[in-house]
Amino acid sequence: MTPDNRVWPLDAKMFLSGYGGAGPLSYPVVFGTSGVGTIEELDEGVTGLEVGYRATQRREGTWQPLVICNAKILARIGDLSFEQAVLIDYPLQTAVVVFNLFLRTGEPNTGKGAVGSYAVQYAKNTNICQVGHTVIATASSRDVERQKGLGASEVIDYKAPNVVDHLRSLGSYKYLFTASGDSTSQKALTSLLQAQGGGQLDHNVNRVYQAFSQAVQRDQYSESRAWWCKDYLLKVLRGNLVEPVKFTKPGRGLTALHQASTEVFEGKISGRVVVNPQE
Repeated sequence: MTPDNRVWPLDAKMFLSGYGGAGPLSYPVVFGTSGVGTIEELDEGVTGLEVGYRATQRREGTWQPLVICNAKILARIGDLSFEQAVLIDYPLQTAVVVFNLFLRTGEPNTGKGAVGSYAVQYAKNTNICQVGHTVIATASSRDVERQKGLGASEVIDYKAPNVVDHLRSLGSYKYLFTASGDSTSQKALTSLLQAQGGGQLDHNVNRVYQAFSQAVQRDQYSESRAWWCKDYLLKVLRGNLVEPVKFTKPGRGLTALHQASTEVFEGKISGRVVVNPQE
């Protein structure tokens, strides 16, 4: 497969700091955790795919001009642009995995940009809201109305000095989910969990810390993987059920990855960055 790649914060952490939260790193290593492109060649016995099909793929080692993929984790994207496909697939799949596999809320009716936004919409279309739960989100002040439009009942400015107190006042909570691995989010979750479960995590608190975006690559989730790759993603893309994602594309192919990763890692880029290894 000839791929386009998005530089995710996870990629930047692994590349620049050796972060192994998504799995142990064994050097030498090719970085990059997601890509999209055109199928150039198929092994014997592969069914359901053809040379020339356009597809996303989730695996480590996508920062290279050609990638060998497991056919079971390829998801067709139809006529959607490579850039939009690679920007949608990763965060949407992460949100789907969290709710469908780990929180067991069921499959959604629709799907609608980063992990938190997709999580809001996904939650609104699964059993969470159907059984009476309310979706509360944190976001930047400029994103409040969009999050409400996606389905959040309450949206709190995550930079507000009293954000944790405000969240606590709206509890109690059945699920708490952070789409970011930053220290501020982790401290906020800890504070909220302590308030509900005691000074230590009590028996009524179940902590789930996983590489959610990579879960469907495991054989134990083969049914969910097949549903995602063969049905759900293509239906969402063809139905225009997702918002277009703004991005920058610096050019220069693989040579742009170090600077792009540094800027993402240091928080100098607020939007999304896509790199084409073929350039």
